[in-house]
Amino acid sequence: MYHELALAGRRICQNDPGYARYVLSQAEFSHQLEFLNNNQWRGLSVGEALAFPAARCLAITFDDGCETDVLAAAPILRLVSFNATFFITSGKLGAPGYLSVPQLRELSSLGFEIGCHPMTHAYLTDLDEAGLRREIVQAKDQL
Repeated sequence: MYHELALAGRRICQNDPGYARYVLSQAEFSHQLEFLNNNQWRGLSVGEALAFPAARCLAITFDDGCETDVLAAAPILRLVSFNATFFITSGKLGAPGYLSVPQLRELSSLGFEIGCHPMTHAYLTDLDEAGLRREIVQAKDQL
């Protein structure tokens, strides 16, 4: 599970420790995937992994919908023929550092699985029914 890839000269979307610990440099991510690929592992989307294939597989996910998903992660994944699931926080679409709608469409058109995070990444256990509807149903409708 990753939040985003750090690119030289570009700020990451969030810098709190709980977020930043799931951020790798583009080079580190590339090395991880090369290692996995060289050792006969396959990278899958969550949907593919739920079929429990017999091969050596792992599900790869990216959370939140950062712009580096399409700028850096997708090309590296494609280079080793790995798949992944990108969980999008739809309330962040178009915000600085996050995917724009055209970029999200591009990511989807590359064949990656798109999943839905809550609208604002709120803690669902803290919400009433109306808040849950906004965070879950409206987020899915927006995607």
